[in-house]
Amino acid sequence: MTNKILTLSVLLFAGYANASVQDIFFSCPNGMTVHLTSQAAVYIDTKQVKVKKYNNNYFEVTKNGDTISLSRDSGSQFSASYTGKNGANGVCSVTQAPAKNNDPFPYASSTAKNARPACIAAVAKQLGTGQQGLVVTDIMESEAATVLMVQAPQADAPWKCFTDRKGHVTGVEYSGSEG
Repeated sequence: MTNKILTLSVLLFAGYANASVQDIFFSCPNGMTVHLTSQAAVYIDTKQVKVKKYNNNYFEVTKNGDTISLSRDSGSQFSASYTGKNGANGVCSVTQAPAKNNDPFPYASSTAKNARPACIAAVAKQLGTGQQGLVVTDIMESEAATVLMVQAPQADAPWKCFTDRKGHVTGVEYSGSEG
């Protein structure tokens, strides 16, 4: 199920993901934190949520009766607002990533986080280089597997590192064009 949600999110936000922009975090007056990842997944308070697309520039996500509306202007800038119970509503502000022990992936499971060194090593082996400069830029999880995106210096696109649910690397592939 989570894999289908992630796939749907990736397809819906394909233009956003292809624009090579960084993750966007919003803080809403109702206390919710919304995270739109560079890989097009959406999290509310660290839980991935299903995305409902209305058109190419307007999407909604819902959690516990609160609806977050994400809209994109002609310059590809996102804004967010919320509508809650009893007519509550407001505009969400763009914020920095929440500081959680300097963890760049507060939403990821411990298994996925523990897979980072193995993925860095697997990508370095594939490249025939050392691990210096390789950075995990995103983590996407499903019930069956986890994909870590690893950016290599001077690469046009990140590498995908696939792991099983125990954090063992099952494959590595380049996400960009090799030709």
